[in-house]
Amino acid sequence: MTAQSKAPCLLPEAGRSPFQLLWAKYPGGSPGSGARQSGRKARMAKPVTSFTCTSCGAVHKKWAGRCDACGAWNSIVEEAPLSAGPAAKSLGRARGKAIALT
Repeated sequence: MTAQSKAPCLLPEAGRSPFQLLWAKYPGGSPGSGARQSGRKARMAKPVTSFTCTSCGAVHKKWAGRCDACGAWNSIVEEAPLSAGPAAKSLGRARGKAIALT
């Protein structure tokens, strides 16, 4: 019988574990690491809505037909979340316009 010699594999993945291949593919972190990878946008937080009873003012996380605090029926309404608003006052049409110094 003839002895067969194994030819060395020239693929870069040869001899590496699946974890080593994964970290080589994603140097900034794991595939689900979000904004750490280049080319991905950061995720924004969802606004939190709350529900308030119009009779007693109790705040609830979910809408219900009856308020747990005072027992009033159909008195829970959705409150709009507070917005952060613009970071700075907008210049509008004056943006880019020259200002005369006095």
